[in-house]
Amino acid sequence: MNDKQKIEKALVLLYELIELAEIKDEEHKKQSIAMGKGEEAVGESFSVFYLKMLRKILEGDIDLASDMDDAEPKVVILDGEQPTDQQGEV
Repeated sequence: MNDKQKIEKALVLLYELIELAEIKDEEHKKQSIAMGKGEEAVGESFSVFYLKMLRKILEGDIDLASDMDDAEPKVVILDGEQPTDQQGEV
């Protein structure tokens, strides 16, 4: 299996992971709204954001030298995840 085939297989799996993460994200948003916590239903989750970024990298849509420096996620924190800045500090 050559590198191109490996990337294609990885992308197929990644699309499935993104789909599952989006379903979980949507469920979280609906639950948050039902509990009156609409502020938690804005944006996409950490997982969805970074899975999509990985997809863009594998598809060649991101120039790692320049685009990654400007990438700032707009995320919803799920399941007690702790938000951090670029240095890993809360």
